[in-house]
Order: sequence, then structure tokens, then C-alpha cells
Amino acid sequence: MIKKFLLIIIVFFLIVFFGYRFLESQSDKVDSQEILEIYQQDNHSQYFYSKLNEKDQETYRRIYYTFVNFSRSIPLEESNSDKVSNIFQNVLDDHPEIYYINSEFQYTDTHKFIFIPKFDLTQEQVEKTNQAIQQKTSGIIHEATQQKDDIQKAKLLYDYIIKNVEYKEQVGDDQKIPSALLDQKSVCAGYARAYQYLLHQVNISCAYITGDSKIETENRPGYDGHAWNMVKINGDYYYCDTTWGDTVDDDMEHTCYAYFLMDSEDMLKCYQPDSAYEKTSELGNPYFRSVDGYMGRYDENVLSRAIQQGLKNKTRIAEIKCENQAVYERVKRNLKSDYLGYRLLTKNKCWSDHSFYYCMDELKVIELYY
Repeated sequence: MIKKFLLIIIVFFLIVFFGYRFLESQSDKVDSQEILEIYQQDNHSQYFYSKLNEKDQETYRRIYYTFVNFSRSIPLEESNSDKVSNIFQNVLDDHPEIYYINSEFQYTDTHKFIFIPKFDLTQEQVEKTNQAIQQKTSGIIHEATQQKDDIQKAKLLYDYIIKNVEYKEQVGDDQKIPSALLDQKSVCAGYARAYQYLLHQVNISCAYITGDSKIETENRPGYDGHAWNMVKINGDYYYCDTTWGDTVDDDMEHTCYAYFLMDSEDMLKCYQPDSAYEKTSELGNPYFRSVDGYMGRYDENVLSRAIQQGLKNKTRIAEIKCENQAVYERVKRNLKSDYLGYRLLTKNKCWSDHSFYYCMDELKVIELYY
């Protein structure tokens, strides 16, 4: 009995040993030039790749190669498993379309470091899912490409995510793009990855950013850990949070643009990133400037025009952003003591007993509902 047990153990270790040797021999056949060519076929922005040194970029490309080719393994020059783990995450954060990889991987380092990915879906399943995603999003992507500038493209896709996705935890994987784009129920990671995916389709650089939020309220999910996006618009970096833009409070359910194209200073008032990010060169919010909803100095006409815009688009919500604290405090003071909201809404013939205003102190944004 003991001899039989020992024989089984020996056979098991021989299978494992020769199995890994087989993986190593097969991995050695991968050509570096082929890896580079496969990597270069993806022309979307890859922010975290750009932050790596040359050696780590090679590791990144090799890991990426295994994902898109559904390879069983690949040898890496890097032998530090922690560093490989970080680069592995960089690849996933740069590529929302790689949603079929397990968050854990295996490796062997007996003779050399062999990276072994774990696939959650088969290649056939991925192809079917990709086809469904393309069919679902082709219309909005085409519409976005027809917009006059990148701000309008980014806004249209921001609106699309918020309109079509419900914040809801799901059994299974609610962290990736199928949950948002197909199931239409997701959490912050799914929102952010889906927005990143759509922006990539219209050639707008977008990065997936993670960290913690600094603000805790009922209508802002994701306090303990959160995900949002960094986008590059007109050569500068801004931040979007489609999750928080999807205001879920029953009294004011709507698309909130306070979290659309925030500059880096405003972003840091709301979040603490745990990944790399960029500072905005030209502070301010280009979206509010583009719709004449940016109040650089106190001017009641800015709010009046926002009211008229809310009537035109039938949201009946006026949203303005103040450039500095002094202007913001003056608007707040006049809303409270001088009945600014009542006066302007009456002037625009849209006052009702249900009218109210909401102030977002961290972003110096005021919303007027009527």
C-alpha cells in the first residue's frame, strides 16, 4: 500500500515537472518581433505602459501577448513576482477590452520565470461577447464620431453610460465592461472601464484611475474604494466620474456634469488616487466654459442662461460652476437671502413650489431644480 502511494506521488511530481518543462520549451518559441507586432496593432492610448521603463515595457508586451492570443504561458525576463503582478494590473487597466482574464495568475520560476494566465472565458465565448458589445455600441460610437469636437464626443458618451447603466452589484463579475455595456448593471469599475472603452473607440485618450473617495454621501457610491477616468482633451488632462455623474437620489435623479471634465485640483478634492495621474495645465472646467455655465466673476446672467438651457433640453435643471470661492459664496448667499433662484425662475416663467437648489462645496458647483 505504501509503495503504491509513493509511486503515485512520484508520478504526480514527474507530470508536474515535465509539464512545466513543456511550458518552458513551448514558451521559448515565442518570437520577440512577433510580440511587438501584435502589441503595435492596438493603437489606443495606454497610459500605464507609457509610465514603465524599457525592461518593464517588454514584460508588459509579453503579458499582453498571452492575453490576446489566448496563450498558455510565456517566459519573462522579470523574475520578481510582485513586479510582474503590478505590470499585469497595468495591462488590464490600459485595456478594458481584455475583460476575460482572471485577476489571479500562476507562474513557475524553477529555471526561468514563466507567466501562466488564467482565462475566465474561452476564445469562442469572448468572440461572441465582443460581437454583442459591438452591436450594442455601434450606434452611439458612430454618433460620437459625428460630433464637432472631443468635448462633445466625451459628453455624448458620458451621457450614454449614465442613461443606460444602473449602479447595482451583481452576482458574478460586475467589474468589467460586459456588466455595464450588456447587462446594464454595474459598479464603479464597470462604469469607468466601459467609459474608457467607448472613448478609445473614438480615439480619445482615456485612463482607468483607482483610489478612494474623500466624500461620503448616499448618492455617491464607492466611498471605500472607487474608480474613475482621466481623459486627454485638447492636449490637457481632465477627470470624469460616470458613477457619481449618475445621480441616484430620488429627489434629483439626473446626469450631473459636476463630475465631467474636472481639473486635477477639483479631482483631488474628491478623491485620493492610488495610481499615477497627471496635473491639469489649464485649470477650470472646459465643459462649463463651452456651455457658458462658468462664472468667472459674479454675473446673474450666467445662471439665467443655465435656466434657459434647462428649459430647452427639458431637464429643468440649471447647473453652473464658479471659478473661485468668493464668487461661489456670493451666489450661495444670494440664493438664500436675496431669493436669487426665485427671482430668476420667475423672470424665466418657470418657478414652481417644488423648485430648490443644491450646492456642491468641494467643486463650487450649484444646481437649481425647477
